[in-house]
Amino acid sequence: MTTLPTWEGYPIANLSHSINAYLYQLHSDRVQVNQGTDAGIPEIVPMESVVPPKLRETFIEAVNQFSLSIPGNQERADSIKNSLIRMAMMASPTSDEITRLIGGLIDATTALQYTHDNDDWRKNRRRRIE
Repeated sequence: MTTLPTWEGYPIANLSHSINAYLYQLHSDRVQVNQGTDAGIPEIVPMESVVPPKLRETFIEAVNQFSLSIPGNQERADSIKNSLIRMAMMASPTSDEITRLIGGLIDATTALQYTHDNDDWRKNRRRRIE
């Protein structure tokens, strides 16, 4: 009747975590559907999390350009692209949040493209967070 998405490398989930994720989604759906009409759900925080199709396309294009600018092979670029899109869309961002992410991705892509032919940058770039 339902499916709880898991990571393909470890396709099972702890029962308590599964129930928590399932109940959270049920509650989230209830709030989104009934907010403003149910006295038990105050209309304080708008629950609008639908990203307009055009903005979604722009975000995906920004992620594509960013991933293609990252040093490494195509498999790495595809992995980063898929992870960024999946994480952002699972978070149910607002249009404003997606717009800010697009701006950050454009800035990061521009910086990566600027340094693309810079051998000194390639040798000295940080590969780990310390």
